[in-house]
Amino acid sequence: MSCSLSINNTGKATAAALAVAAVLSVAGCGQKPKGQADGGNRPPEISLVRIQQDQPAVDGQLTLEVKSSDPDGDLVFYRVEWAVNGKAAQTGQSQQFSTRGLSPGDLVAARVQASDGSSLSGWASSGTAVLWPKLAGIDGLSLEPSPLTAGLTSVSAIPRLSAAGKPDQMSFVFRWTVDGRASRDSGGTMSTEPLRKGQTVAVEAIPVMGDTRGRPFRMTAKVVGPAPVISGVESLERDSLWDNYRILASDPGSEPLTYSLVSAPPGSRIDQAQGTFAIPRGESGGEVVLRVSNRSGSWAERRLETAP
Repeated sequence: MSCSLSINNTGKATAAALAVAAVLSVAGCGQKPKGQADGGNRPPEISLVRIQQDQPAVDGQLTLEVKSSDPDGDLVFYRVEWAVNGKAAQTGQSQQFSTRGLSPGDLVAARVQASDGSSLSGWASSGTAVLWPKLAGIDGLSLEPSPLTAGLTSVSAIPRLSAAGKPDQMSFVFRWTVDGRASRDSGGTMSTEPLRKGQTVAVEAIPVMGDTRGRPFRMTAKVVGPAPVISGVESLERDSLWDNYRILASDPGSEPLTYSLVSAPPGSRIDQAQGTFAIPRGESGGEVVLRVSNRSGSWAERRLETAP
């Protein structure tokens, strides 16, 4: 059995990654597994070892995914050895490794040996993870408008910052694609030919603070059909208990519509198929938010004040 260590050649990764490979391959890699020749118990076999995080950051945690099997059906345990920049950093059974205190560009890798209590497998190695900087206060990314509907000619990416974020000190570089084709725009808004239903819009936002570039944030969204159009709200006859209304709406693609109340006075109700809704007498006079959705997943909203 042999072991392999895949190297990502980025920046300072090359020399240090070779050191990682040396540490993780000196003992046991390519050697005959123990217990294989005793004619009795057969050793377990490892089929996969990988670090789950695609772009891990400092001050975070890595999780190791391991898959194995045992020819005799025995329960399998793992010995895990983690290395940072070619030096042993953690040994035990834990498949988690904290990157707290490490530096951007550090290289982390792991190797695993499986045991069934009597026999040992050979060592199997993960690939090498290159750590990214972590810029505090960045929570994620969203696209506006949402959802993306056919016919749009511009889309904006909105980074979300936590309370710890410092928007006055942070900027972003954006990379846009539509169906995999790169856009020339590198700012927060992409201009494009009218989007078509079924296309995929993707954006990568790279946070920048001073000379430090952080881990990219990525988001993709499918373009859905045109949004329904709400043309108005009709007041219907009141009764002793309810103030009654009907939503007037249509769909450009002639798709069936579903009606809902996003917010309304307590006790309000709506017919989701017909678009009629009712507010209890005595509760009118507040704001109501209506939503009309079509089967493609696009929707429109209308806010209105009901008469007391």
